[in-house]
Amino acid sequence: MTSSATTTLSSNMSPEASTTRLSLVTGARQHRITRRERDVLVLVAEGFSTREVAKQLCYSERTIKNIVQDVTSRLALRNRTQAVAVAIREGWI
Repeated sequence: MTSSATTTLSSNMSPEASTTRLSLVTGARQHRITRRERDVLVLVAEGFSTREVAKQLCYSERTIKNIVQDVTSRLALRNRTQAVAVAIREGWI
């Protein structure tokens, strides 16, 4: 299995709307995480709870849970720990 991480910046958007997309290419499939997903994974990797991440980023706990679930589902992972491990291995965080 070959994978690589690339960074693509959206240049046509305002700074607020612009997202940095980090991609993981695995075979024919390409996976991406947004800047918001990256921010959440960084805090999860630092050991923050869902509640602490939500408070730190000014989101609801439900939003944080949804972000983590979206990442784990899209990347076909089992849990947030595995999501953090993949993000670290791919150099996203």
